Amino acid sequence: MREELQARLFATWPEVFRDVGRPISESLMAFGIDTDGGWFTLIDVLCRVLTLRAAAEGRWPTCAVQVKEKFGGLRFYTRDSDDMWSQGAIQYAEYISYRICEVSGMPGRLSKRGGWYKTLSPEVARREQFELVDPEVGPNPDPPLPPMPRSEAARILKARWPDSLRCVPQIDSGWLDIVDVLLGQMALRDGADIRRAAYVDDLREVNERLAVRAVTQTIRNQGAVAMAISLAARTDPTTGGPR
Repeated sequence: MREELQARLFATWPEVFRDVGRPISESLMAFGIDTDGGWFTLIDVLCRVLTLRAAAEGRWPTCAVQVKEKFGGLRFYTRDSDDMWSQGAIQYAEYISYRICEVSGMPGRLSKRGGWYKTLSPEVARREQFELVDPEVGPNPDPPLPPMPRSEAARILKARWPDSLRCVPQIDSGWLDIVDVLLGQMALRDGADIRRAAYVDDLREVNERLAVRAVTQTIRNQGAVAMAISLAARTDPTTGGPR
């Protein structure tokens, strides 16, 4: 990440990045934030969510020990792996990074050039001579990129997540990826979360903000919902780019 962007993150969120300056033997933050600048907003939002949550609970926020790109996605490693709310927010940030161009911040998809993977917008991928990784791989391939009519965004979400989405969403397509990743994360079943019902029964745009009513007993999901709402506040609902 460019030096000025990294410096802004370190200065704005000193508690999250309190390992900066420690030797490599103690923390890998000595290497800095090893991503391109297109993920600046994503990382900034994540740090804000982690800091506000910690302040509400009267504690220090989760401490980052390494922030980097790996195989096209964000990796945000921390010391506090037992904080399930924060881990839910971090997991969401890592999942959504595969939908955000690491270079431009616009909607993107996983792309490949030789053995090198990056998440890129179609424009950046063409410029850098990357090819889209086969979007048909897997049982639930990524949805198309915006723009599209609001009705089409709703149809796609309902078709992809019939169990996790129990309403007709009312959002523009710039937020499609934000909501799609949230619903996918809520649909996961693992560990202590196994077989607990988790779904969204209201999803709409209210005064240029994402409004989500989620039914879940899982603390990890609550962190993911908070992250999705906060990221939408920094994302243009029409283009999907940062604002």
